[in-house]
Amino acid sequence: FLRAAFCALGGNSEVADRIYGVDLDPLAAETASFVLTAEDLILNPGASAPWERWHRFRKNFATGDALLIDVDGTARQSTLLSPSVTGAVQGHPLGRFEPWSLASIFPETSAHGFGRVLANPPYAPLQPGVASLHLADLHPITGGTVSADISPVFVELCTRLLPKHGALAVVMPLSVVTS
Repeated sequence: FLRAAFCALGGNSEVADRIYGVDLDPLAAETASFVLTAEDLILNPGASAPWERWHRFRKNFATGDALLIDVDGTARQSTLLSPSVTGAVQGHPLGRFEPWSLASIFPETSAHGFGRVLANPPYAPLQPGVASLHLADLHPITGGTVSADISPVFVELCTRLLPKHGALAVVMPLSVVTS
């Protein structure tokens, strides 16, 4: 998915610096970095060393619970940790204990946001945990009604990450799109 986007956008270092990702699975971030690096090596054989290319991609991928991304900084629920805790806690993914901000992890995006958002959200029921405590506050349109499928919450999140003239592409099952 990201490989196709990288190629479609020109596959050069400017594009590489603008690809960001968040996944709950740490192996997904590592895999995406390696796949994009391999494609970059094919498209740009004379560019920088492979390790430098991998690092360029990897620095823009975070391991975290995207359901707990606080786009507006307005989460009102009490948290399990003190308010001073803002990132991953001793190797735990971002959002494991409380809402988190993309700008705190990718500060270079805070001024302009994300002009394009591509997403392939999970199609699964909400699992009990910290996310269920915060969904209504973080995602006011869909968060209070989510039960059988959390993918609409991700669509809401993605639309809130876009600037006024941004573009969104989301892989969704037909059953969700037609409901």
